[in-house]
Amino acid sequence: MRKKIAMFGSACDPPTRDHITVAYEAKCQLGVSRVEIVPNRTSPTHDKVIMTDPEIRFRLVRAACIPYNGELVASRIEIDSPIPGPSYTLNTLLEQRRLHGKDALLYFITGADAAGALGGWKGAEDCFKLATFVVAPRGCQPFDRALIREQVKGGYQPILLDACPRSNVSSTIVRDRVRDGLTVRNLVPDVVYWGIKYHGLYLPPGSQTPVGEEALGEEGRWALAFLL
Repeated sequence: MRKKIAMFGSACDPPTRDHITVAYEAKCQLGVSRVEIVPNRTSPTHDKVIMTDPEIRFRLVRAACIPYNGELVASRIEIDSPIPGPSYTLNTLLEQRRLHGKDALLYFITGADAAGALGGWKGAEDCFKLATFVVAPRGCQPFDRALIREQVKGGYQPILLDACPRSNVSSTIVRDRVRDGLTVRNLVPDVVYWGIKYHGLYLPPGSQTPVGEEALGEEGRWALAFLL
């Protein structure tokens, strides 16, 4: 039986409940034993956004995956890459191919918004040769199937996660709500919520000061065991 490796690439700044939903839905639909959620080190598309330290983002993803008993795991493959510069999917897929051999089946999961520009990714055609692309819905809008298939050149057919639950939650919405003083507790896994508070993430400039363990109180202190 051929080995199956499924990766979900994202900035995860922060990881939301939607990230976890998509990853687990893909795990079930693809019939793989686990999905690796891959926070990038430096995004090639978010060059105008100041991103959270990759180590913090990795720990948030790792903590969010714990309840899934190894079916969802955080991967350091892009954070620890020796290749300088942005985290390009092509380099990640080449490394996965090197690690798992030419016969492994590689799946790369991405959102429909990103899939609408796949043809412009670095080494796009090589990416399509290396892995089957799996596209998750973004928001409550239907897939633009024609656009997605137009982007995936060379006759390669992406898998569309039609049955995946849909919502309009995004990392951008979470960051904006934190900055505006609004709650995000219903939008991110509990451990991520407490991690955001502990590290003082996404607050207005000059306010991003970690609150420390005592300020979390009894309710949030449990999360530190998974975040540090």
